[in-house]
Amino acid sequence: MKHGVLQLLILFFIAGSFHLQAAPNGFTPSVSDSTSQYGYWTGDSAQIGTLPQKQKKKWKVFGIKIPAYIPPKRMERGIVKSLFIPKKTWQTGISFSHYEENNDDYDFLIIEDWKGKAYSFRISPFFCWYFKNNLGVGGRFTYKNTRFNIQELSLSIEDDMNFTLDNANIKNEMYQCAVFIRSYVGLHPRIGVFNETHLTYGYGNGWLSTGDAEFPNHTSQTTHEIQLGIRPGICGFVTNSVMFEFSFEVGGLRYRKISQIINDEIKGSRTTGLVNFRLNILSLNLGLAVCI
Repeated sequence: MKHGVLQLLILFFIAGSFHLQAAPNGFTPSVSDSTSQYGYWTGDSAQIGTLPQKQKKKWKVFGIKIPAYIPPKRMERGIVKSLFIPKKTWQTGISFSHYEENNDDYDFLIIEDWKGKAYSFRISPFFCWYFKNNLGVGGRFTYKNTRFNIQELSLSIEDDMNFTLDNANIKNEMYQCAVFIRSYVGLHPRIGVFNETHLTYGYGNGWLSTGDAEFPNHTSQTTHEIQLGIRPGICGFVTNSVMFEFSFEVGGLRYRKISQIINDEIKGSRTTGLVNFRLNILSLNLGLAVCI
C-alpha cells in the first residue's frame, strides 16, 4: 500500500514538471514545412501554387496544452466542370448491334468441316431526364435475339479422339428492363465522356434441338437475372441536339437462375453469381441520341 501511494506521488510530480509552450502566433512555415509533405493546397483556386498557412490548434491531455497543426483544405486539382447537357433536358435515343456469319466446310485448328450459320441482334431504346447540369436519370429496354445453326461439325483432337455434331439448332431471346443514372464531363462543347450506373432485370427463353428429324432431342430453358453494372463511354454532338455515343461494359454484380426442361420434363436448375470488374470487348455499343 505504501509503495503504491509512493509511486502515485512520483507520477504526479513528473507530470507537473513538464511545461510545454505553444508556438507563437506569428509562426511562418519554413522550407521544410511546405505543403508537399501533406499533399494539400488551399481551398481558394486563386491561390493555387502558393503555400497555405497552417491552422493552429491546442489540445489538452491530462491538463497539458499540446500544440497541433492541421493541414488546410484538400488539394484543388483544377478540374473545371463545364456545362455539357443542361438541366431540364430530355434525352432519348437508341443503341444497336448486329452480327452474322456463314460457314461452309470451314477448318480451324481442331474444327473440321464446319457448316452452319450464326446470327445475333440487339436493340436498346432509352430515355433520360436531366434534373441537374450533366446529371440525369432514365430507363432502358433491351431485346436480344441469338440464333446458331450447325449442320455439320467435327472436332479432331487426336487420331483416336474425334467428335461429330449434326443438325444442332440454338435459339435464345432475352428481354431486359433497366433504370440508370448518368453523369457527363465535358471535354469540349461538342465532346464529352460519361459514366452510367444501371440496375437491370432480365428474362429470357432458350431452345436447343439436336438429333435427326425422326428422333429429335428438345431442350428449353428460362432465365431470370439481376445485374448491377457500370457502363462508361464517350459521346459527341454532330448538331446542337443530335449526338453519337460509344460505350462498353466494365462489369459489375450479376445473379442468374436458369430452369431447364428436356423433352417436356423438368430436369433441373442452375444458379450463378458473378462479381466482375473488367473490360468486356463483346459488349461494345454504338448509339444515337437526341436532346430536347
